[in-house]
Amino acid sequence: SAYKGHTESPAEGFRTFYNENNKEYYFAMVDNDGDVLMRSEGYPTVAARDNGLQSVQTNREIKERWKVIEEGGLHYVILKAGNHQEIARSCPYKDSAALF
Repeated sequence: SAYKGHTESPAEGFRTFYNENNKEYYFAMVDNDGDVLMRSEGYPTVAARDNGLQSVQTNREIKERWKVIEEGGLHYVILKAGNHQEIARSCPYKDSAALF
């Protein structure tokens, strides 16, 4: 829910925001209705966040960079960069069918 409802949009299909509580910058990849598809980790600066967002834009078209995982009984889709680091993650779902 923390990733929903933001309006700042540096690129089509993305929303960005700053979290006052932990002093970090975030982005979310959203669909046409503004629902969150993928979410970022927290970044210490706007430049670092924007670099992460650009990495998602670059890597999202590469099928091999996507992976479905299960952690603690919840299912996620994750996107990895060329260096195999996770760069975005879906919201958690109780079953893998709900991911798609």
